[in-house]
Amino acid sequence: MPTGSIYTMKEKNSFATFYKCECQECGDEFYLTARSLQIDIAKGLSFPSMCAKCRNEKIKAANKMGLSSWPIPVANDFGERSLEEIGLGKLDTKINSPQPRKYDPDEKIAENFKILEAPVNGLIQNLIDPQGSRVSILIAPTGTGKSVWATSQILRSQIGKEGKILVTQPRKVTLRVPEGKTVTETTPGFIATKILGAPGVGAGHEVGLRYRDERNQYDQSTRLLFLTDGILINWLISGDIESYRVIIIDEAHEQSLNIELIFALLRYKLPLFPHLRVVIMSATIDAKKFQAYFKCFGKGKPKKVPVFRPKSKKNRTLKKIYYRWGSSKNTNNDKLSFPALKSTFQIPDVVSEVVEAICTKEGFTKLNKPNGDILVFVPTVELVNTTKEKIENITEINNRIEVLPCHAQMNKEEQENFWESEKRAEQAFNEGKDTSPQRVIVATNYAETSATFPNLSFVIDTGYISEPRWDAQKCLRAFPIPRHSQPGCNQRKGRVGRKQDGEVFRLYTKSQFNDFRSAPLPEVACSNLDMFLLKAAAAGIGNLNTFHWLGFDDDETGEEQKLEKERAIKTLKRSGAIDEDGYITQLGFQLKNIELDTVELALFLWTSDRFGCSIEVATFLAFVLNKNSTSLLEDNERGLFGFGSWGFGCYDDLEYYLRLFYHWEENEKAKDEWWQKYGFDKDIYYQIRKKRDELLEQISSYWLQQKDIYYQNTNKEDEISEQISTQKRKLDFDRLHRVRLLLAWCMSEWAYDRVPNQVNLFRPLNLENCLCADPVSISESSACIMTSEISTFICIQRTKKINNDNIILILAHHVIRIDPSWVSLMFPVKVGIVRLSIMMKQAIEDKDLKLSQETRDRIINKSDLTPCFSQYKKLERRYRAVKRNGKTKHFFLVYDLESQELLIIKFKEKQSKLIRSGTEFRGYIEEEEIDTENKILTLSQWRFYNKGIKIENKKAIKSENKDKVIVPLEPDVKGILQTKTLGESEHWRAQAYNGELPLQVKEIDNYDRSIQLEPIPTEFVKGNNYDGYVVGPFSGEKEAEEAVIFVEIAPNKKGRIPIPNSDIPSVYSEGDKVNVIYQGQDDELLILELKPPLNKHSENASFDGGLQLALQLWKGYQKNFSFPTRFLVLIIFTIIVLTTLYLMLNRNSILPKKYNNQEIPKYIENSL
Repeated sequence: MPTGSIYTMKEKNSFATFYKCECQECGDEFYLTARSLQIDIAKGLSFPSMCAKCRNEKIKAANKMGLSSWPIPVANDFGERSLEEIGLGKLDTKINSPQPRKYDPDEKIAENFKILEAPVNGLIQNLIDPQGSRVSILIAPTGTGKSVWATSQILRSQIGKEGKILVTQPRKVTLRVPEGKTVTETTPGFIATKILGAPGVGAGHEVGLRYRDERNQYDQSTRLLFLTDGILINWLISGDIESYRVIIIDEAHEQSLNIELIFALLRYKLPLFPHLRVVIMSATIDAKKFQAYFKCFGKGKPKKVPVFRPKSKKNRTLKKIYYRWGSSKNTNNDKLSFPALKSTFQIPDVVSEVVEAICTKEGFTKLNKPNGDILVFVPTVELVNTTKEKIENITEINNRIEVLPCHAQMNKEEQENFWESEKRAEQAFNEGKDTSPQRVIVATNYAETSATFPNLSFVIDTGYISEPRWDAQKCLRAFPIPRHSQPGCNQRKGRVGRKQDGEVFRLYTKSQFNDFRSAPLPEVACSNLDMFLLKAAAAGIGNLNTFHWLGFDDDETGEEQKLEKERAIKTLKRSGAIDEDGYITQLGFQLKNIELDTVELALFLWTSDRFGCSIEVATFLAFVLNKNSTSLLEDNERGLFGFGSWGFGCYDDLEYYLRLFYHWEENEKAKDEWWQKYGFDKDIYYQIRKKRDELLEQISSYWLQQKDIYYQNTNKEDEISEQISTQKRKLDFDRLHRVRLLLAWCMSEWAYDRVPNQVNLFRPLNLENCLCADPVSISESSACIMTSEISTFICIQRTKKINNDNIILILAHHVIRIDPSWVSLMFPVKVGIVRLSIMMKQAIEDKDLKLSQETRDRIINKSDLTPCFSQYKKLERRYRAVKRNGKTKHFFLVYDLESQELLIIKFKEKQSKLIRSGTEFRGYIEEEEIDTENKILTLSQWRFYNKGIKIENKKAIKSENKDKVIVPLEPDVKGILQTKTLGESEHWRAQAYNGELPLQVKEIDNYDRSIQLEPIPTEFVKGNNYDGYVVGPFSGEKEAEEAVIFVEIAPNKKGRIPIPNSDIPSVYSEGDKVNVIYQGQDDELLILELKPPLNKHSENASFDGGLQLALQLWKGYQKNFSFPTRFLVLIIFTIIVLTTLYLMLNRNSILPKKYNNQEIPKYIENSL
């Protein structure tokens, strides 16, 4: 059989030998491959008698004693016996030579991958060809098994014999064994146990893995190593890839920041490793873009990178997938169709409608499986919660379904429930049954790739994705929710059709799908590039100005990436990470090992070790880096209570975070009741503590010095961890001000100062050096939102948010208060370490000693919300909203502007959705609505904006949206007046802008979080006179026809008035004011008549009379008069015209541009 074809299991016998051994120390079983044993024998080593763990323990103990070997005492009670009789005592170890065993692969599994036979064969032939392309691309549909089958075949090919293989994937979730599952559920485990038939993965096996939390799962026996993309970057920088023959980049379509850097470094490093080959695998990548980027490593003339993909679907073993598209038409009369989404506000309603139809409508699905599991894709975690709640409220099915969230921020309870449901689904699938209860999984794009859900039948795709965008000009992050890309939607589709037939409901039309982006937006186009470029410089790329990566010339984001690249290079130079020529400095080499988002934060952490505050800085940054940093507490009323109790009175977020961590540590072993009381989540505490330890390890000098030894000898991990743990100390609250000064030194350009007379608005303190000149508001997740005393601060992160009025809001996160005088000392030239040390000494003497006792008292002591409830009974008071819980939306943490106390208020009515952080509002509390036990006040009536309530006259302001005008009602409370409700006359719009138009509340719009207004309807009395405005004059085309004018006497109240044609035609123009008599209503039009007849607008009256008299005289002048009379008439005509114009100009009248719907010059010409 030719090399490179898919081998049968019999032909793999030469690969399928391993040894099962027993450790002589601990008695545990360990494994050894035949290949690694041959290597040991060639080195003159004996058969291993201990497992890797015991062997490492021996080596570590010997290293501590300074010995090159481990001494074992010899028994000395020989007596009269010979050495042959007594043996060697403790040195005489009996080694039972293990017998070789064969792998036990699944003989039938190859049939599941027939579709990949031809492309994988071609790929392997290219890899083993000395003249072949050094970069190859494999594209196969989702669910075909390319991640497991192609990798295993490369391992078993000739190139797998020649060297080791590296495989990287963007997420370690595919490497780690899920809780409650076996190793076969991971990609490495499936390859090892199912395809190769090996007993397992890890040390001693052919298949190993390596990620941050698992460092001992590979050794010299490993031939196929799975590792995360971050570790591969470090190996590319250090050159540790030299012992590998092939590097496989799986799921390349994601184009994460790390994957993008890997591609860039491979392009730079491949010429240095002539033996190295690269394989790029994906289901949906743009092959032409990759071919162009790696063109220099292709083969042929001209050079070209080969692409391998299945050419035929005849042998395809994937199950059938049915496609269903949304409809843009009315679907009320069509039982089998469903609507296409027009906005994200519709997602909960439309998704719940489709879920209900799948479960209850007969014939709605082509699978005809009403009890099949459903996977729903929504863009954000907030929409996961609201959609989940909406589905759970479907009364017809809520007793037989289980709705589960699936996203990166799930708490421990949600994770446990999810994995428990996965077990039930797997068992039901194996038994050929439906999952009971039926599962509805609501997920973000977290579940989009590298995941297989057992027993899944349906996918509902909303077509939206939350896509963070980096604004290079303002150095902040925005979170828009655009339409997804076509490949991304296809990835979602690929979650079904793997093990059984599936059906996909796409909540968008086919034409909308054709307008989606042809490729996902690369992460490099949405990220801060500080550390990206620093790592590139560390890899040896000297000129960062000419450094190009794969997505650098993207049509949509190319210009933004160029701007960000220029900004990042300037920041790296200012921080001292690179020199003026662009070469990395010694400081840069130290900073690139710190896994933080920006070089300023890396410098902040690194320098803190010099000034003795690394523990405090690492703890603070652990909160910043935590994915749940914006919701450290539970998203319910208990969380609000905890936020108010622990955050109120804190000096800034530094003190708030350390206060939380201090009490979490003190109460780690406390009962669950203590944690639940304040809405604390123990999992978040453990995550933050783990992240803090990781940050401290990264700045440990011993860690950095022993990095190379660590990679080669994993037993150093425990030793290093022990050393670091001995250096830890308790948090020292006397050092917080030096942390603030150090942050001001690292990020002084991001200092903000309060705008005078503004509650929550701050402007840059240094406009010349700050990239973003726009003012910011403190985020409601910050403890600083509860105080009005803060004046100057530095924020770690900024996010951009666009509200419903298209107003851009910039929110400041992780706020630390500073002394404004510090910032002035940092510019225009950043002070050095010596000057900073002097400032630090002054800060310690002047600030720390004064504030430390107050800080210590605030942090150590806990304060509960204890309002005096008696003062709130039956009183209307004014409050300012501080924070709202995200799930139910009804609970608010508010600040009483009179008593200056924090309260928790619960709303009964839907108007609570209108209140935002910082909104000032009024409320009325009944005595029976006070919950003293849980310290909650219930606001039973929000009195001022109920439907039909007349509001005070407010001047409207124009909006960018021409379909509506804005009516400010109170601070942060706005009314929306649709222009279509104002009718056709501009007079009503002018009244609205002048605050003269009576308005009332039409409805509360919970989606727009706004109050919809309308003009107060006018009751007309028959026979009464009303002023109106002409909105549409119409002249008859023939003399027999009537001329018509349309008059509006109130917004959207219009009547039709006929005017007979005569020698003196109608003179009404649009906008003319008339007086009419109301006579009733005929259908949609009012019945009106003029009074007095032909009563014209005052501004046109003089022009009308004078012009008509002058025209009659002119006609007589032309026809009937003799020459002397004509001369006299000409003089009179001129006098009348001039007098008319003079009188109008003296009254400041405006000459009409039109007369009887004709231009004035044209009308005179036609009349003459």
